[in-house]
Amino acid sequence: MGLKRKAIERIIEQGNFDVIHYHNVSLVGGLDVLAVGRAVKLYTLHEYWLVCPTHILYKNNAFACDRPECFRCQLIYRRPPQLWRNQAWMKKMLGQVDRFLAGSEFTIELHRQRGVELNAEVLPLATFWPEPAKRDEHPAVAPAYFFFVGRLEKLKGLQDVIPLFARSPDLSLLIAGSGSYEKQLKALAGGSPNIHFLGALPHGELKPLYEQAIATIIPSMCYEICALVLGESWSCATLVITRDIGSLKEAVEQSGGGMCFRSTAELADQVLRLARDSDLRKRLSDLAYQTYLAERTPEGHMSRYLDIVSSIQSQRRGGTGSA
Repeated sequence: MGLKRKAIERIIEQGNFDVIHYHNVSLVGGLDVLAVGRAVKLYTLHEYWLVCPTHILYKNNAFACDRPECFRCQLIYRRPPQLWRNQAWMKKMLGQVDRFLAGSEFTIELHRQRGVELNAEVLPLATFWPEPAKRDEHPAVAPAYFFFVGRLEKLKGLQDVIPLFARSPDLSLLIAGSGSYEKQLKALAGGSPNIHFLGALPHGELKPLYEQAIATIIPSMCYEICALVLGESWSCATLVITRDIGSLKEAVEQSGGGMCFRSTAELADQVLRLARDSDLRKRLSDLAYQTYLAERTPEGHMSRYLDIVSSIQSQRRGGTGSA
């Protein structure tokens, strides 16, 4: 933690906290911070930092990492050597955490495969909507559309989606987000009047756009770890179309709240089926919303969260109890 150590230790010791919850600890100096304090310690996995020097497991900026070749990948991403990635030291530091929280079983298993055993359980992030932001108007769009939300980066896979809509003028695609790959994606769209780039929108303003969409397309080429867009779409009773990979595949297969594609041809078929079949849309969207109610509401999330804390406290006392 370097120069931050004494300040962090002072805050934690003086706070007399019941729970210390870690998120991206790289921003506060790394794994050393896990050893500070005596409270119940939880750690939510928001990225693959523990097993990937680039955090995202998108190998050589080209495809989802199939096996570690970190030195070459770090050169491509221009990342310096990370000498702290010593397995024995990492194991010692990670052992300071009572429970790791992951969005999927896939995420837990992938860490294990990469040599990082975690005392972990699945707790998907909840979806909470603030009041919608005020805006004069949205660009005019066709009554029925498909929706994409996210950063406009290569690893998000939108370059596999845009050509489909550019060839299908009777289908509309709304794209909410911005990023370093935006220029290339707009060039790929070629000014198609049915493809609308809305830019980065306030979070609350996304809700009605989810609600009115035929489906939310999540074409990520990397292993998504949290899939916030998936939970947001389900909370609005809108099904998702995802790439057949990682935690996205797991979520759709377990819930039935969408479809998974392996190729652009399969994606095109799914888009056309959903555009034409209202009964299919309703059935999958109903399953999506039921999964949201069962797993991703703020109330349900907090109930499970407090149960986890209570269970850890009880284990420390050597007995049983509930929050």
